[in-house]
Amino acid sequence: SACASLSALSSVVLGRISAIGRVGIFRPDNRNEFDQLDVGAYMGSSGGGVYSAEGKYIGMLQIGTKVGGNMFLMCPVRRIHEWAKEEKMEWLLDENLPIPKDIKKIEYKPENKENKP
Repeated sequence: SACASLSALSSVVLGRISAIGRVGIFRPDNRNEFDQLDVGAYMGSSGGGVYSAEGKYIGMLQIGTKVGGNMFLMCPVRRIHEWAKEEKMEWLLDENLPIPKDIKKIEYKPENKENKP
């Protein structure tokens, strides 16, 4: 599938999705699922949007390496929706859902503090 990412320089870079559902990338203990892209990106591009050729948001640019060529990973939108459902935060992604009134604090909980990539 063709895709585009928005780089840190506010430009659009064209590429394609080269693998879907990869796990254990860079660290065998990391069970998070990523899709692999052959899209070139720049330092600081993490968190940028990845869009289909039709302009639909399909994921968030995560990490890249130039070892063995350009390889970049995105957190696919399906995984973002799974996270929101697990954390009972679907309202963040659906403007038709009401914001809960009992929210006081949303705490960031990293999965593994010691082994950051």
